[in-house]
Amino acid sequence: MAKKCRSEYPLSSNDCQKTLKIGRILAQFSIVVPSESPMHGARNLVYMKTKKIVFTLHMLGQAGTERVACILASGFAKAGYDTTMIIFSDNGGAAKAMSELLDKRVNKIVLGQGSGSRSKDLIRFLPKCSACLKQIRPDFVMSTGNHMNLITAIATQRSGIETKLILKATNPIIHKQHRGIKGAARKLGYHLAFHRADMVLTLSDAERKQLLLSFPRIEDKVRKAINPYVTPAMLQASNYVPSSVETKIVLGVGRFQKQKRFDRLIRAFALVKDSAAKLVILGDGTERPACVELIEELGIAHRVFLPGFVTDVASWYKRASVFVLSSDYEGLPAVILEALAGNCPVLSTDCFPAVHDILEPLDHCKIIAPPSPENIAEHIDTILGKQTVGNLAHAANEYSIESGIASHIKSVASFG
Repeated sequence: MAKKCRSEYPLSSNDCQKTLKIGRILAQFSIVVPSESPMHGARNLVYMKTKKIVFTLHMLGQAGTERVACILASGFAKAGYDTTMIIFSDNGGAAKAMSELLDKRVNKIVLGQGSGSRSKDLIRFLPKCSACLKQIRPDFVMSTGNHMNLITAIATQRSGIETKLILKATNPIIHKQHRGIKGAARKLGYHLAFHRADMVLTLSDAERKQLLLSFPRIEDKVRKAINPYVTPAMLQASNYVPSSVETKIVLGVGRFQKQKRFDRLIRAFALVKDSAAKLVILGDGTERPACVELIEELGIAHRVFLPGFVTDVASWYKRASVFVLSSDYEGLPAVILEALAGNCPVLSTDCFPAVHDILEPLDHCKIIAPPSPENIAEHIDTILGKQTVGNLAHAANEYSIESGIASHIKSVASFG
């Protein structure tokens, strides 16, 4: 059963400043917020009954999708929305850390114990999700990522409620790995979900164009919404770094899964000529054992550091000499923007639609094509040999927490 929101919460002075700032942004778009919102001091706002919004999420794991979902839910709650997060599984490996990102005004509903399989969890808890939606009767339902789109659309339809369904495309929907019957089934599933949706959000203009190549009939529903990635801490200097790691750090960040291709990064690092460099990969996942085996096979265990999942990522970007994204595909990876916020040079494979728009204008940042280990190693050595780095942090300012929250609230409020 969903717990009810409280009507009043004490706010710190910092919270007040942030909410008032978002309120002024919303006022520019004539966005309506409830009278009990902490943004009641912003001018030109019309007050009305509290709007309800539900976010759907598989689990509180280590991925950027989960982190963004928690930040957005908190932002909507602070803006005065009655906010609920429906989490299908309690198996998230970072549940405690992610829960700390949630504002206490967010109602968190966990549907059950996970099985270890995302597909099984989503199907098994679909009836519970529909029942929760029927009970809450939200004005808006927002899926938090690709894997939640179809199940959220089905749950919303089964609930029988009148609501606005908002789906998010957080990774390429159709890419080269989706071929044959599997690819056709995937496209059909998304076609059904998008048909049911009232709005589809993409993370960049480039991703919007790519999506419409596969689904041209939904053009009127698709709009860009900025994701909230960059925190103030990422833009501030940090002196922390583990003493066991030397100055020249080649950094990778993400879950150890096939998509991220950390095996490619490890093979490339084995070819790096600078013997003083260390490779640090932050994160955990199913592919970690295979990567550890590869590191030992290549004889570079003394130069590679795998600390696992960490909450203080900002300090690593600040001290890294270069960040490398070695993925096969991405949506709009938070790690790229976090690295830029830390003024860390970025090397990336050509793995997401907006990579050229973001990296090509920047000095000391390169798109690696072809993404061979030899090519990656050569680019790493080039950056390690440079003495100074220009100002890269400005490129990440657009993706601040405040801008991302305001962008999503503007999209929701466009329904009136």
